[in-house]
Amino acid sequence: MLMGGLLLAAIVALAVASYMEVRRTAIRTATDRVVSVTRQFREMFQQSGVQLRTLANASARNPAFAEFARRPNATTRAAALAALEYRGPQAETVIGAQLRDSTGAVILSNVPAAFGLDTVVTRDVIPRSEPGDSAVLGQFRSLPNVKDTLAYPIGAPIPGADGLYLVRWRRLGVSRRNREQITQLIGSHASLFLGNTSAPGWTNLEGAVPSPGLAPTEPGTAVSYVRGLDRTEYLGAAEVVPGTPWTVVVDVPMSEIRMPIRAFMKRISIIAAIALLLGLVMAWIASRRITGPMNQLAERTTELDKALTQLRDAQDALVRRERLAMLGQLSSGVGHELRNPLGVMTNAVYYLKAVQPDAPANVHEYLDILQQQITLSEKIVGDLLDFARQKPPKRKPTPLLEATESQVAKLGRTDGVMVDIQVPEDMSPVLVDPIQLGQVILNLVTNAVQAMDGNGRVTVTATEDDGTVSYEVTDTGPGVAPENIEKIFEPLFTTKARGIGLGLAVSRTLARANGGDLTVLRTSKQGTTFRLTLQKAEPQGVYA
Repeated sequence: MLMGGLLLAAIVALAVASYMEVRRTAIRTATDRVVSVTRQFREMFQQSGVQLRTLANASARNPAFAEFARRPNATTRAAALAALEYRGPQAETVIGAQLRDSTGAVILSNVPAAFGLDTVVTRDVIPRSEPGDSAVLGQFRSLPNVKDTLAYPIGAPIPGADGLYLVRWRRLGVSRRNREQITQLIGSHASLFLGNTSAPGWTNLEGAVPSPGLAPTEPGTAVSYVRGLDRTEYLGAAEVVPGTPWTVVVDVPMSEIRMPIRAFMKRISIIAAIALLLGLVMAWIASRRITGPMNQLAERTTELDKALTQLRDAQDALVRRERLAMLGQLSSGVGHELRNPLGVMTNAVYYLKAVQPDAPANVHEYLDILQQQITLSEKIVGDLLDFARQKPPKRKPTPLLEATESQVAKLGRTDGVMVDIQVPEDMSPVLVDPIQLGQVILNLVTNAVQAMDGNGRVTVTATEDDGTVSYEVTDTGPGVAPENIEKIFEPLFTTKARGIGLGLAVSRTLARANGGDLTVLRTSKQGTTFRLTLQKAEPQGVYA
């Protein structure tokens, strides 16, 4: 009885501790995933808003509108009506456009009367109470005469026509296909909502839906809340889309988060029952024979520990597979689709700079900001595609100094951070794919520069040993938190405000594909050192 009671107490204590740990892990993993997906969609909608405002400002600068405001007659009216026609990107989502005065009254419109938008108030986009020339995105609205469809206005002041505004109405592009693609990205059980931050008008990108009722959460956090008529509990995150009156919400049912925990406890209960039964049998035998009861108890406890370890490993493997599956879907479903629009935007910025050399300083400032955001987006898309479709390396002898200098030259302005290259000129070449080596070096140096917030030094050194070369990048930044050391090489893990956490994961994969490795050598409050180990090229070989 005493040995059975001790075994039961040990099993219960171990099961409770295991349950608490698995529950914390499941909640933490679900929170990280919900927050990460919410941030990605927030940035996607933010970039879409920037593009829409840019198009609206460009349309408002059409001289036909200003001419109509100065001389309203049949000729200028016809020209202004022609200028209202939209022939830009996503033309299928455009309902029409209107010229409105500062009171919101419609002056000119090509919106079909069936939509009933001429009587809709647009005070959230006009009149502007502060000076400026930026367009304004309005709130989502239900169309008066169209069921289950949302529209939103984009208002832009017309230069040279005081008190006159161009208001273009767009239909929210929603479809079951869009919803299916989003489901592939965030999972079949998760839900995505987009709507007005402080007013009704919500969609799940398949149709109009009621508001989920979740207020914007603190950045990087998710909260438990209930929604729907059945008061189902969800874990969700909500973030306001900068530059818009919209909020994006991503949530997942708590029942789906708890499902692996229930399965885990069921397996633990079976194992515990078997262990308890065996323990009682052994205790009964021991009480008869007075031999070795403690050894038998220790063996059963060891088996239980191994089983728990295997369950934790299976949980970790499941989380990694889900993240990699989401990454692969995101890469194929979004990466290729975004690259062409980004190229078009780059060409447009270059053209605008070329044709407006004497434009006001604020115009050039906005163009520079747009170019920076396009470059950041291109890097994110590049990381996605690099991670999803890595090619076999074509290795050949490559000088480290030349590769380093060429990649550092791509950094451009480093805002006060000094990059010190201390790679010897007579260093033996390494056997790598030059393009893939360049990607790794650029990622390491870029991360080091970004870690110091405009003040510090990045030192690049290299030493060689028998058959290998150690290439180290050291910064003087704040270092990596100890709890993140094991996570920084995982896909989708990042502590930056922007980016999706693929740079180091791609770099380590490329390093290992080229016969080397990438590790963290040291990290502290005085900086971090990453070591890239590569194979030295033989003087007389021919490599492919």
